Amino acid sequence: MSILSLSFLTALLILSTFTQVLPGIFFSFVLLNGIAQAAAGSYLQTSVVAVASLFGSSAMQAVMSGQAAVAVIVSGVQVLTSAASVWGVPEEIISSFVIDGESQKRSAFVFFSLSTIFLVITAAAHRRFVALPVYNIIVERKSLIRQDESDFGEREDLVPSSRGLEISDRKHQILSVAKANVIYEVAVAFVFIVTMVSPKRQVLSLY
Repeated sequence: MSILSLSFLTALLILSTFTQVLPGIFFSFVLLNGIAQAAAGSYLQTSVVAVASLFGSSAMQAVMSGQAAVAVIVSGVQVLTSAASVWGVPEEIISSFVIDGESQKRSAFVFFSLSTIFLVITAAAHRRFVALPVYNIIVERKSLIRQDESDFGEREDLVPSSRGLEISDRKHQILSVAKANVIYEVAVAFVFIVTMVSPKRQVLSLY
C-alpha cells in the first residue's frame, strides 16, 4: 500500500505540470504531497528493513546497496531532465536565466513520469516477491516463533519486579540498537533529503 500510495502521489505531481493555479494553492499542494510522501516513504523504509532482516545480513547489504544505487540513478535522471529542458536553447538565454516555463514543465513531467513508472514496477516486483515459497516459509516461521513467545509470556507468573526488569531490558536494547545504527540512520535521512526534497524544488521552480 505504501508503494502504491507513493505511485499515486507522484502521478499527482505529473498532473500538476498540466495545470496553472495560484502560487499559494500550488505551494500548499506540493507541501501536502511532500508530507504524504514522507509518511509513506518512512513506512516503506521500515517495512523493507524489517523484511530484509528476516533474510539475514546479505539481504540487508543488498538493501543498502540498492538505496545507494537508486540515489545515484535519481541524481542522474535529474541531470538528464535538466539538460533536456535547455536542449536547443541559445547560450545567451541560458546565461541570462530567461527561459520559458515550458522547458521546466517538460523537465518535471519527464522526471515524475519516470519516477511513477519505477514505483509501479516496484509494486509489481513486490507482488511477485511475496508470492515466492521462500518468503511464505520464512514469514510463517517467524509468526510461529512470535506465537511461542506470546504463549510463554502468558504462562509466566505475574511478578511486578520481573515485568519491570523486562521492560527496562527492552528499553536498553532499543537504545543500544539506535546508537549502533546512528550512521545508518543519518545515511537514510540524507537519502530522503536528496531524493525527496530536490524534486520538490524542481516542481516549485515551475512557478
